Amino acid sequence: MLIRRRHLITNALATAMIGATGLRASADEPTMPWPSVAKLINGYIEQRRYAGVATAIGSGVAPPSYMNAGTLAFDGQAIVTNDSIFRLYSVTKAFTAVLTLIMVENGKLRLDQPVAEILPELSQSAVATEPKISLAARPATGTMTIEHLLTHTSGLSNWQPFLGDNPVSNAYRRNGLTPGAYGAHKRRPGYGPQVQGLDALIAGLAELPLIAEPGTAWNYSIGYDVLGAVIERVTGKSFATVMHDYIIAPLNMHSSGFQVPTLQLSRLTTLYGRTGDETYVIDAPATSDFARPPGLVAGGGGLVSTARDMARFADMLLNEGLSDGRRIAKAETIDQAIRLFSVQRSSSSKVSGKVTLSAVGASSTMLHVDRERRTSAVFLAQLNRTGSPAAAMTYRPELLAAIDADLAR
Repeated sequence: MLIRRRHLITNALATAMIGATGLRASADEPTMPWPSVAKLINGYIEQRRYAGVATAIGSGVAPPSYMNAGTLAFDGQAIVTNDSIFRLYSVTKAFTAVLTLIMVENGKLRLDQPVAEILPELSQSAVATEPKISLAARPATGTMTIEHLLTHTSGLSNWQPFLGDNPVSNAYRRNGLTPGAYGAHKRRPGYGPQVQGLDALIAGLAELPLIAEPGTAWNYSIGYDVLGAVIERVTGKSFATVMHDYIIAPLNMHSSGFQVPTLQLSRLTTLYGRTGDETYVIDAPATSDFARPPGLVAGGGGLVSTARDMARFADMLLNEGLSDGRRIAKAETIDQAIRLFSVQRSSSSKVSGKVTLSAVGASSTMLHVDRERRTSAVFLAQLNRTGSPAAAMTYRPELLAAIDADLAR
């Protein structure tokens, strides 16, 4: 049951009014009802598909509607709120895309700039001659650029098992080139100790071949993690610091970053994995990788955030760089970041009009910003499924269909 809580109700009283599993609105009463979204989220919790879910749905110029359900852990009592902390995984890439284009706006980068100008370790890149069967390679003839990193056309590969089993990806795992791997997933068979620091990541990549000539093929890759190293080199600051200074702090995203401070750990969800009918813990708050400074900051999958914070980021994107009257970036910077991010979501390079940004993460997270309809959706859960990406991310079409149904009422 959806219970709306008004400003005059204290948090303690509101908590007493609701059950741990029923869907809850925030203390700020939603300005638009979303019954189809409410039904969907309630179903997720009743079916124990997720332990908890936090959502923020925006439409027009009205404040977002926050709807939350479930608990921080399957075996816990703490309920999910607007300020519960979730691991974003690949939704992080949307932030890195915006930050990279801000660096372009500030004159620190060019989209056509060769990556080797900034990361000379990659100046002698080789390309695997038969990437599906061996690491045998020849010298690369193409030039990897910053735009290639943003659009997954750099020739780099990825370590994630669901993307395939090939010698290059296996070498990434064996050599610890696994930004975005956390908790129990770092200790799987075939995984070497994860490298520490972005310089070590780049050094490790320099020893392995590309799987395609730069600019010639689309392959989902760790290009966004390499962008973290690029940004460190051109600014002389840590990637986490630059992300904080240019995006997180200006947007007042007080619960977001690459680490969860000790005083905020009570708000961190437990991350689960699921294989078939088996559900297991990947990363728990008490022992979480996010409870300490990250050894390898992942621009492709390392941020944590909340529904409240994510709604602020979504609103900034809808308003083309403006947040609370303050300009975070030029409108053309945000537009280009969204366009390039949209290209990286698929192999198609044909994007026109006010492009929609739709980002999903391996831990069942989503950020969807439809600039034509001026709507946004934040969906945060805590389940990392194995198997095909389509099977793991059915929440995306289900949530978007529910939003469409409500908008049509």
